[in-house]
Amino acid sequence: MSYRYYLFLYLIRQFNGERTLSGIFHLLKGKKSAQTIQDSFLFHAEPFFHSIDSMDRRIFNRLTEESRQKEWISPKEGSQDKYVLTSDGHKVLTRLEKTCSFPGGLLFTETVNSETDFWLKLQLAVQTLSELTHRQSAFLPVTRQGAVTESVRRFLKNSALDRCMLAKRVFEELHGFLSGIPKDEADMLVGQMTGFGMAGLTINQLSDCLRRDAFECQLLFKSALRRLLHRMSESPGYFPNLCRLQDARRGTLSATAGQTFRYLKEGMPVKMIAAKRKLSSGTIEDHIVEIALKVPGFSTARYLPEPVNRLIHEAISLTKTRQLKPIKELLHDRASYFQIRLALAQDAAKWGEDAGGKGKTRTNEK
Repeated sequence: MSYRYYLFLYLIRQFNGERTLSGIFHLLKGKKSAQTIQDSFLFHAEPFFHSIDSMDRRIFNRLTEESRQKEWISPKEGSQDKYVLTSDGHKVLTRLEKTCSFPGGLLFTETVNSETDFWLKLQLAVQTLSELTHRQSAFLPVTRQGAVTESVRRFLKNSALDRCMLAKRVFEELHGFLSGIPKDEADMLVGQMTGFGMAGLTINQLSDCLRRDAFECQLLFKSALRRLLHRMSESPGYFPNLCRLQDARRGTLSATAGQTFRYLKEGMPVKMIAAKRKLSSGTIEDHIVEIALKVPGFSTARYLPEPVNRLIHEAISLTKTRQLKPIKELLHDRASYFQIRLALAQDAAKWGEDAGGKGKTRTNEK
């Protein structure tokens, strides 16, 4: 049975009818909205955020329809776009869990905002070094994105090594890393590399060649990429050249939330930040929720007094849901939507810390 059903049914179980199917689609695509980011924490699905950023809506809809026809999922009572697993769906997922697992590198989400940018730079740097060492200065680059090509140009220009030695060192750094991770992950990363006389394959082409589900191939690739970025962060001395391809400003917060965080640390209130940045107060509140999720030790006390926090958790217990509307309807004016979201964000962040950042996702920790 196809691996994609394992992923899809797993996420249906995680969301458990609390969000629409679009919520799962946006999670996989890595939509940088406050709702999607918060949901990735709330439903313990953070490893899957931006994991299949090339996801096509038609393929996702087809997967949904096939699961409905097989009676593995059904609409939650009172909703047409919120789904739960049926008893058959639970049985199928249990059966799949005996043979499938998610690659362990997906757990390293600390550089998720910069992983695509780094990957493009790495591909172009490898291609350029390969071509230049074979005395080829005219070639079709794997990307023409201005920021990427300029970054790689600086990478080459500012190196103290000549082209051949730089190529050798980059190869050694990559080889040392790849030899220490699962072979199927290494194959997915290397298989996409383009060099002199050899074009890299797409994920779909690798899927066809290896006869593996394209969803599994994509997750294996993302796992390898995240492992690499994590190792580079943990042991930069082993990757002196690859580290120069990274953006020095990288971080877990989105750029716009990071700017808001800087103002918050200066003691500025929400309305003043909104006015200064020419954004709505609601957008600044979105940023604060993201900060609460991603910045350890961030205090929400000025926005969420403890008595209000207790009321919200009592309402969560009574409603048995993490949907904002039912909680708000029970609390009326005793708590704002912003405060409810903050309380949920705190819970999700604390859960992640207690779980060591790994959550309950079943992964292959090779």
